[in-house]
Amino acid sequence: MTPPIVSAVTRPQREMIGGRPHLNRAAIEQQVGMSVQTQANLYAQRKTNGHPEGVRIGRVLWFDEEKVLAFYRDRARAKQASLTEVDRGGDPDELCDVATATKVLGYTNESTIRAFLTANQGYFPEPDQVESLPSGRLHRLWKRSTLWEFADGRSRPGRRGRARPKT
Repeated sequence: MTPPIVSAVTRPQREMIGGRPHLNRAAIEQQVGMSVQTQANLYAQRKTNGHPEGVRIGRVLWFDEEKVLAFYRDRARAKQASLTEVDRGGDPDELCDVATATKVLGYTNESTIRAFLTANQGYFPEPDQVESLPSGRLHRLWKRSTLWEFADGRSRPGRRGRARPKT
């Protein structure tokens, strides 16, 4: 397999331009975890979303570090605020069944979690405890702290929120 080509475009870099630190897209990806392609899409829509202007030097587009990191930080906060409200009360070690987990995560019904468990394996956290019922069905239980950690990692409704583990 041929190693990837590393250039000023693909290597994370920080440069001083006009007396201020600037980052290339690879460095932004490293800091905020957003792919270069998603950044390019947001930049293309900058007139409507407020993305900071870039400075092109050769083939590289540079962004004022303070402005671009603030933009992505504010964007992440706004996305997080649009999610269901999480109930952070109770003992972090308390075990919750699907019905209680639904309430903790602010979902309207249990089908959301059940869909995560069947159709989106790897997205919802593994239960902290599993009990086999006499009927043969499984009774899954999650600690509140596990549910809170999952909620903190969501990015927006209907999306994965984080990469699935590779097998």
